[in-house]
Amino acid sequence: MLRSPSRRRVLVAFAGCVLTACEAPPPAAPPGPTIAVVAASDLQHAFEALRVGFVGEHPEITVTVSYGASGSLTAQIKEGAPFDVFFSADMSYPETLAAAGLVTEPGVRPYALGELVLWAPPGSPAPLATDGVAALTSPAVKHVAVANPQHAPYGRAAVAALKGLHLYEQVEPKLVYGENVSQTTQLTQSGAAELGLISRSMTMAPATRGQGVVLALPSGLYPPIVQGVAALGRASHPEAAELLVQYVRSEAGQAILVAHGFTPYAPLNPQ
Repeated sequence: MLRSPSRRRVLVAFAGCVLTACEAPPPAAPPGPTIAVVAASDLQHAFEALRVGFVGEHPEITVTVSYGASGSLTAQIKEGAPFDVFFSADMSYPETLAAAGLVTEPGVRPYALGELVLWAPPGSPAPLATDGVAALTSPAVKHVAVANPQHAPYGRAAVAALKGLHLYEQVEPKLVYGENVSQTTQLTQSGAAELGLISRSMTMAPATRGQGVVLALPSGLYPPIVQGVAALGRASHPEAAELLVQYVRSEAGQAILVAHGFTPYAPLNPQ
C-alpha cells in the first residue's frame, strides 16, 4: 500500500528526531538583577555615560534611573520608595538617610565635586561677556533663574554666591525658581530668564555645550558642592548596588564625570 505524502513527511520528521535525539533547546538564562537608581538632576547627562560604562563591565546587571532635586528624592526615599542607590548633589541629604538607618555600610561616600556657573544662553541681552558678575544687576536682565534652595543644593549654592558677591538684595527681586538645576537650565534656555545660576555639568549637555556665555564663579563664594552617594537599605540587590557605587568612584567612572563637567573628589578610597 502506498503511503500518502503527508505520512512520508511524518516518518521523515520522526527519523530526524531519532538522529538528533529530539533535544530541547537549553532554557534561557534567568534575568540578572535590576537596580533602581535615583540621581540629582545635574547628573542627567553624565549618568547615561556612566550607566553604559558600568553595564559594559557588568552586562548581567540592568540599571534604571530617574532624576530630581536631591531634597525631593530624599523625601521619597524616607516615604518608602523602593530605590537601590541614591546619587545626591550634596552630602547632607544622603547623610540624613544614613541617620535614619536607611543606608547600608560603609555609608555615604563622595563621588564628585560640582561647580556653580553663571550662564547667558544664546540671544540673551545680558552683558555677561563684558560685565562679568555685574551683569546680574544690568537693566537688561529682568530675571535670573536659580534652583529652589529648599530642595536643590545648587539653589543653596546660588543664594550663597549672590550673598558672597553682596548682590543678593539687588538680585533677589529678579529671581525665578526651577524645581531643580535641570529645570533651571530649561528656564534660562527658553528665555524666561536672561541669566541662570546653574551647574557646569548642565552647560556641557548636548543641547547647551558651547552655547552662550559661561562664567565660572569663584569657589570661595559658596560652600563646596561635595556630591555624595549611598546604597540604600531597601536595595533588592545590594551586591549589584555596591558594584555601581564602586564603578562611579573608580578611575573609569571619574573620567566620565570629568568629561561632563565635574571635578573628581580626591582623595578617593573606592571601598
